[in-house]
Amino acid sequence: MKKTTTGLFLDTAFAAALLIKVFSAGFSYFCVLDDYVQYGCYPLYDNLSRVYFGIGTASIRPLAAFFDPAVWGAFFPNMALALLILCALLFLSAKLFDRCFTLCGIAVTPFFYAVYLLLPLGFEGTYWISASSRIVVGLFFTALTAYLLITYLKKRNAWQLVLYAVCSLASFGFYESVTVLSGLIQGLIILKFAFDEKQYKRLWLLAVPALCTAAVLVYYKLAAHIGALGSRAAEFSVTHIGARLGELFSQFGYIFTAGLYRTTAAGFLDGLKILMQNGVFGIVISILILCVSILCAYAGGKYKLFAKAKLCVPLGLLLIILPLLPNILVPDVWLTYRSIVVCLPGFCVLFAPLLALTFQNRCAKTAALFLLTSVFLVGCVNEVHTYKAVSELDGQIVNEVLQHLDDEVLTGKKETVLVLSQEVIIPQTSFYKDHVKSVFYADWAVTGAVRACARNIKIKTITPVYSLENVDTEGKQVLYMDEYYHVTEETNE
Repeated sequence: MKKTTTGLFLDTAFAAALLIKVFSAGFSYFCVLDDYVQYGCYPLYDNLSRVYFGIGTASIRPLAAFFDPAVWGAFFPNMALALLILCALLFLSAKLFDRCFTLCGIAVTPFFYAVYLLLPLGFEGTYWISASSRIVVGLFFTALTAYLLITYLKKRNAWQLVLYAVCSLASFGFYESVTVLSGLIQGLIILKFAFDEKQYKRLWLLAVPALCTAAVLVYYKLAAHIGALGSRAAEFSVTHIGARLGELFSQFGYIFTAGLYRTTAAGFLDGLKILMQNGVFGIVISILILCVSILCAYAGGKYKLFAKAKLCVPLGLLLIILPLLPNILVPDVWLTYRSIVVCLPGFCVLFAPLLALTFQNRCAKTAALFLLTSVFLVGCVNEVHTYKAVSELDGQIVNEVLQHLDDEVLTGKKETVLVLSQEVIIPQTSFYKDHVKSVFYADWAVTGAVRACARNIKIKTITPVYSLENVDTEGKQVLYMDEYYHVTEETNE
């Protein structure tokens, strides 16, 4: 038996599970928040340099900024194909991580696929394209970089070294936490092969992630004043690190206690209700979830688990904690559900030996895989439903706003004030920070949604308020939204 959890049957089962996870409401993607701005508005500019350097998106996460209008924006408003591509990249990253960890002697189990691909807590980071276009693509390049590095260390071909270096730099251009993860994995692999094989000359390869890190730091420094968003690149500081570190662990603890419970356990219960309320379609999805869970359990249960690495606990903790540290370099620590997706390879390493030792019995292993897969998929049904409900309500209100905008607003001659009678909110299992929020909570979000749906970037700022008190309405169109989310026009006297 090969020392790997891979195999055509297992791959097919988890690939099918991944597709059910994101398309349980049909072959559609439901845009929220930044999606409208990044993929609906930015491609409307005739010259994308205005986006990269005028607005300043190139000042941070440069490769992600380039991909937004140039690649992902090409799919708007039909973003389901973009999501399908990101799912493929997520699955390929799982395969590559599997191969790399196995080659390094670390136990990789089918449970890794279940958690890495299907965990409802990580749904935001793997579904929401505004986040997954950074996290998933970054993780793919990280896994590919690690695989190319190991391949070079074993075969020593020059072209592999070049590809490794290029992919290493690419992995640093999407998401700060992924940057740290990529550099850390490369460093650990180089150290392992150098000391295990007593080939200390190979330590020169540490220069590759070091030079990539230096390049990114220099880039961020130079880009700190590019466009309106450039100031975000200048926010990094090392003051009050202790307090920020405490806040980081506090938020991390909340996410892996209350957040994990709400998205997984409570999400599973709400997901069951949604399936039961969706008639024939809900029955079909339920049958698909049941079938794919059985396939994942049967395929994963066949493979013998192994545990060789003695340093899995410290290595796992490093891979979990260090990628989160960029969050303490900004004034406000902002750890979200999407943030923890970068930690999942670390959890794989941390718990792999324990899982390998615990589930030696095939029946227990099969039952555990079935339970995890089915619970996770039903929990993800709830997440998709939440995105769908929020996106559809936003779309309904945005269309009503568009029907009432006058010609001066549409031609960019004046701004708009939208008076809300109440917060635009959809009941959901887990309210946490910006997890599936309505665009009507901030001016940039509602303005981006209206511009994207109208295909008109001339529209000036639309400001949502709850009262006109202390609001300057001179020269602005004023619209009102009632408690039923209907928009009407009033003349501002």
